[in-house]
Amino acid sequence: MNLLIAKAYRTPSSEALCILAGITPITIKAEEPARRYDVWKGHGSNTQNIEREVKINRWPQPAEFENIIVTNGSNDHTIQIYTAGSKSSREVGAGVVIFSSNKPTARHKFKLEHRCSNNQAEQLAILKALELTNHIEMEDNAPRTIGVYTDSRINIDSLKDASNHNYLIEEVRKQLTILRRTNWTIELSWIKSHASNPGNEIADRLAKDAASNKNTPVIFDRIPKTTLYKELEDETIQKGQEQLDRCNKAAVTIQFFPNVRDRIHRTININPKFTALVIGHGKTQAYLHRFNISETATWPCNVEDQTLHHILYNCTRRNKHRDSLKLEILKIISWTTSYEKLTSKHLKPFFTFTKSIDL
Repeated sequence: MNLLIAKAYRTPSSEALCILAGITPITIKAEEPARRYDVWKGHGSNTQNIEREVKINRWPQPAEFENIIVTNGSNDHTIQIYTAGSKSSREVGAGVVIFSSNKPTARHKFKLEHRCSNNQAEQLAILKALELTNHIEMEDNAPRTIGVYTDSRINIDSLKDASNHNYLIEEVRKQLTILRRTNWTIELSWIKSHASNPGNEIADRLAKDAASNKNTPVIFDRIPKTTLYKELEDETIQKGQEQLDRCNKAAVTIQFFPNVRDRIHRTININPKFTALVIGHGKTQAYLHRFNISETATWPCNVEDQTLHHILYNCTRRNKHRDSLKLEILKIISWTTSYEKLTSKHLKPFFTFTKSIDL
């Protein structure tokens, strides 16, 4: 398969083909699905607290599925609630501000475990806001209407999606049902973030403060499976990198692509000439002479042996095509540049240059 992806001859090592194809070696990649299963099922030492789907016997009956009312953001509710979530590289927080008679009457902030997602923070903010509504004292004749304003469309859509049974989503639905049964009417509205909306800005500040304040206790620590799967993928890539660092093959290809993560996350439209050049198994005189296929390693330009380095930097027959490559590189750095820079910083002109070579 890697031969087909890389469009290579049959001579390169499997390590070189994996690098060029942007694929982790199968011996390492095959471990990942098994580890995903163990994590999800909690087997062995995988005892992490994961946000799983609610079990089917705890789903609401279809007839009792909560009807989510979504409006365009009117402010004619007795209670107006603004929610927000915030996530940085190591911090996650949620913020809630409650308005009554268009005045802020309560502000709350909550912290989540640092591996939780921003979507979870947004969902937790909505859940806590609805729970807090139960403690609001209302006059007997006051309309029992609540407007919940969030800048997260995805969470409104998740609440409306009958196939979504994640823990926080079901907890929000449960709270909506409780409030509806006590004669509250709740409407959800999407608002644009950072658009000078006072309620949204207060909630956003509360969320960021909750995330950054080390004294704020963590109240939610269920890790989303997407985070765990991403961590397993990162571990797989790291194992691939460690194997590559120990590898005594694919020396030329490693010079072009020393970083496994960067190669996997880059899309390259590979062609046979590009492959032959970065693998070093092309029809160069030095390579053919090495196997006694050619009588000499020298190219007709008679400068030196026709090695990969010669083709890239010294061959006088490639001056015209090389000048275009040099011109692009000299806009940023000096010539000559490393093999790694050719593929990481100057791939497009380098790719064009490889097309001019008969390999």
